[in-house]
Amino acid sequence: METRRFNLDLSENNSVNRILKSLFGIICIAVAITLALMMHRSGQSTRSTWIAVAFLFLFGVWLILKVTGLTDRYVVISESEIVLKDKFYSPAMIIRASDLEKTGFSQLKISFFLSAGRVIALRLGTYYRDNSFKLMEAVEEFCNLNGIPTTGINSNEENNRL
Repeated sequence: METRRFNLDLSENNSVNRILKSLFGIICIAVAITLALMMHRSGQSTRSTWIAVAFLFLFGVWLILKVTGLTDRYVVISESEIVLKDKFYSPAMIIRASDLEKTGFSQLKISFFLSAGRVIALRLGTYYRDNSFKLMEAVEEFCNLNGIPTTGINSNEENNRL
């Protein structure tokens, strides 16, 4: 099985988008700093204007972080492990085949049942149905390759009974 990467974000991250995001991020940060200096010098600043400047600055930082890939959400499926980063604020989790008891499939969710008793749920969006379907097929192939039982939609338990 070759290593496959699935993007969980709504936007594509091609070179044009990266250039535009970095350009707008730099512009937002520069405008926020300029406005903060102008408000500080004039002495006519209010709490709501500082909140607006902080929002503009943080939005610029967010765009720059998007360009670097630190906030990407993805799933990487290789022969013996699944790397899952489904939340932009948390680090990636590595799920090894030896740690999985079973995998459960539902319409918009994949549940990984670990042998330690923990359940990791990957919620799939409705925006990219083709990508979600391909991801579910890849996880099912991973489970079949490593002998991990699956439950839910077209599980290998149901196929074995027939």
